[in-house]
Amino acid sequence: MPDSTDDLANRSISFVDRWIGSRLQCRRLQAGMNLTAFAAALGVSIDDVERWEAGLIRIPSKALLECVSILHIHLIDLFGGMPENLSLGPVDKPDPAPQTSE
Repeated sequence: MPDSTDDLANRSISFVDRWIGSRLQCRRLQAGMNLTAFAAALGVSIDDVERWEAGLIRIPSKALLECVSILHIHLIDLFGGMPENLSLGPVDKPDPAPQTSE
């Protein structure tokens, strides 16, 4: 039986997932870290890192925080340069504040 948490983590791979994966790979290479060393430092398989960097699977939030720690970068560094007009769907738009009658 498939693991349902894997299904949730990998559902709806988006432009953002591919963007972050690409930026992660760029930062890892800038740090001079190869896949083997990076995967070992994270405690994950090389295949996982390759799939994250290719944007094929979503990076779990805990792993994302560990990545930035290992690479000595800030989380925002993985989002830099992302188009401002990118629509993330209904989740990125908060509900309008309720109107109060006076």
